[in-house]
Amino acid sequence: MNNCHVDNNLSRIQNAVAHAPSISGIKIVGIDGPSGSGKSTLAGKLAFLLKAPVIQIDDFVSWNDFSGWWPRLEAQVLDPLLRRQPAVYQQRDWESDEFGVFLNGTVGAGKTTVAGCIGRILRQKAVAHAIIDLDSIRQAWPAPPSDRFNHELEMVNLASLVENYADAGVEAFVLAGVIEDATEIPRYRKALGGRPLKVCRITADESVLRTRLNARHQNDPDGLLWHLNRAIELENILVKQSLDDFMVDSSDKSADVVAREVLELAARQERSGFSHLPHLPA
Repeated sequence: MNNCHVDNNLSRIQNAVAHAPSISGIKIVGIDGPSGSGKSTLAGKLAFLLKAPVIQIDDFVSWNDFSGWWPRLEAQVLDPLLRRQPAVYQQRDWESDEFGVFLNGTVGAGKTTVAGCIGRILRQKAVAHAIIDLDSIRQAWPAPPSDRFNHELEMVNLASLVENYADAGVEAFVLAGVIEDATEIPRYRKALGGRPLKVCRITADESVLRTRLNARHQNDPDGLLWHLNRAIELENILVKQSLDDFMVDSSDKSADVVAREVLELAARQERSGFSHLPHLPA
């Protein structure tokens, strides 16, 4: 939101607030909008005109309470203010919240792009995090005949990276890759040093996958053919395995919207204590 647009709205909002009914002489103004829309800028200018404090919802939110913040806001802020009493609340410490999310999915589903958007969201919240594209840490040739995708190399490198990132203060990890076998999930958790890990499968319609892969490999017909075949093969494997905690469809949504859905669904499952994990053999 540019300054001109903000200023044009200020007088209109100020007038609406002036004519709005109050409760016990108290008026509360809520400003909503997507990331980067100018909420904080507008709130700051409006607060100056109205001589009112600004309460940031970010102070109530963490990765594992991404959408369930309302009861605490109501109890610690809204109820006291409406009783004309001081409101005292504890700010959430984003930096101390640990979490890991694994973006699973076939080629072309948008895992890496969504991971980058999650990173931007976490950066806005001042969360120390690392984005790890698992494809990039297993690029070595030749691969062993028994491990054509260098998966074992990936696991060794991941554990080392996590240790190094943790030493640098990183607590939140976003992994983009593929899990084809449920028995690999405990290995990824171990590589993350025992941190909580939610597995989200990013899906997309076959026509969308084809469009994305055609754009990605427009000058590489051999690579395009391989990835188109792999996309179908891998999607069938993932559907059959059904090892993810939850799924988000990226077919007709922006990567930023998908990223927010991933965080909110991960938070919802963490709060409920429920996580869908397949039965593993003893």
